[in-house]
Amino acid sequence: MKLGYEGLLAYVDACASKNGDAPFYEDMRILCRAGCALGKKYAAKAKKLAAAEADPVRKAELERIAEVCTQVPAKPARNFWEAVQSLWFTFAFVRLCGNWPGIGRIDMLLGDFLERELADGTITVDEAREILAHFFIKGCEWICGGDYGSGDAQHYQNLVLCGVDENGNEVTNKVTYLVLDIIEE
Repeated sequence: MKLGYEGLLAYVDACASKNGDAPFYEDMRILCRAGCALGKKYAAKAKKLAAAEADPVRKAELERIAEVCTQVPAKPARNFWEAVQSLWFTFAFVRLCGNWPGIGRIDMLLGDFLERELADGTITVDEAREILAHFFIKGCEWICGGDYGSGDAQHYQNLVLCGVDENGNEVTNKVTYLVLDIIEE
């Protein structure tokens, strides 16, 4: 979220230059490019839907979605919404590649983005809660389709919240409490 896939691609290139360009690095480049393409695909679809939308409120929503998806996951997230969207894209991408991990320390991943926006007044706790609630609702919709859909993507079952970081500093933040509130609901 802080580098974006383009930043990861630059990091891969730097590592390849330093260590010798092994096939592993080309595999990483392919993954980074695919991650970039994922957001661009969603941005294009949102733009197309917005162009055909008659309702001005829904049109504005779709245009905002297109803007967010144009930024992430290719580029670094600039705000809480983009950070949540970038986390979702990465989670979905990893799952599409055949891996089924949990999200991990979601409050550590998103906390700085939310704290910064709350401090500068560009988001309210209620707005952040709505964005994060949508993230969890979307996770519960993950199904295979057809008659064999499972709806078993409760990624919130594999979260770690609060605690301490690698330096022993407490990491509980507003995202910690929002997640607990959303899951309880």
